[in-house]
Amino acid sequence: MSGTMALSLNHLSKRMQGMPQIMDISLEIQPGEIYGLLGVQGAGKSLLLSMIMDLVRPSIGSIEIFGQRLSPQNNRILAHVGALLDPPGFYEAMSVKENLEIQAAYTGLHDRQRIAEVLHDFSLQSAASLRVRDLPAPTRQRLGLARAILHRPGLLLLDEPFTYLDSMSIRFLSDLLGRLALIHNTAILVTGKQVNELIRVVDCIGILHQGRLLRELPASEVNERVNRRYQIRSTNPQTTLQALDAAGFGSVRLLEDGVVEVADSEIDADLLVRTLADHGPKLLGLESQQATIEELLLDTVAQEQNRV
Repeated sequence: MSGTMALSLNHLSKRMQGMPQIMDISLEIQPGEIYGLLGVQGAGKSLLLSMIMDLVRPSIGSIEIFGQRLSPQNNRILAHVGALLDPPGFYEAMSVKENLEIQAAYTGLHDRQRIAEVLHDFSLQSAASLRVRDLPAPTRQRLGLARAILHRPGLLLLDEPFTYLDSMSIRFLSDLLGRLALIHNTAILVTGKQVNELIRVVDCIGILHQGRLLRELPASEVNERVNRRYQIRSTNPQTTLQALDAAGFGSVRLLEDGVVEVADSEIDADLLVRTLADHGPKLLGLESQQATIEELLLDTVAQEQNRV
């Protein structure tokens, strides 16, 4: 399959109850690429992944997986796909291990050691004999992830995979996705509602809004556009503004409420604090913020409207 795209969506549209839900989406993901699909609740992310998994049929357009067109007569290619959909569906009365064994049988995996590996990797050994219906939400999420990668798929679809995970699990998952892409050349499509969830792992971000793919941006550009911001309160805002400007900080401005804001994609926090301590007036407060998906989305929508 050398040189073949792992996933190609070609002018994909879906109408439900007469209303457009997905509108003319085309995108490509190559092997080894991690593609982040960013959108607020209701943007169409879950529906799009369900269409790729052949759970919902498109009204118009086509889906190709490793060069093969997906159709009711040709859905065997889905054996090369792993998926965590939202919500994940399990055999609730069966154990964690039994759910993985069913997935192994379904995908033709005969490596019994592989089940032991994912149980270990996702810290599920102690829950292996528990019925899925008795699992807390974070453990269910880890099981869904383990099941998705069990058969070493060439294409991995993850819908909101960071939901319910603690910081350690999020770091583990981020590292895992990076290894899958780099070492195993796995193509990964991952959705999220927060910029911070995706920006640490993806190569490219697509912004989905009301069923439309507004723009595709390299992760580096998104990182620049969601600058970290520090908002500073002091006894003399004007003096603070002058001190930061003299120290070379870019995008320094005085807000209406007397707060000094510094916005930069690569703020040196230690230098900022030292500058304020050495040259600024008395510091009353320092707050770190980062642009939200809503701000990025509004900015993207405005740019698209200006281009029309």
